[in-house]
Amino acid sequence: MSLAEVRRELSQGSDTGEEPPSEVLRSAWTRFELAPGLELHVSSALQVPSPSKLAELAEWCRLHFRSSQEDESDD
Repeated sequence: MSLAEVRRELSQGSDTGEEPPSEVLRSAWTRFELAPGLELHVSSALQVPSPSKLAELAEWCRLHFRSSQEDESDD
């Protein structure tokens, strides 16, 4: 379906008699990559820790969340 077709469908409404979907709730989040494959998402409603505390958390995560390939090479 093209973008023009989607716009046309949305502007005409549904022929099925169903109510249009309610408005989507949105919120702002900050994403921190703590280690490869591991992210922390923090709502804007929360205070973000200091950069030194985030670095400490990231170091802990790198030590304790290792890939299975790294575990195999340690044997």
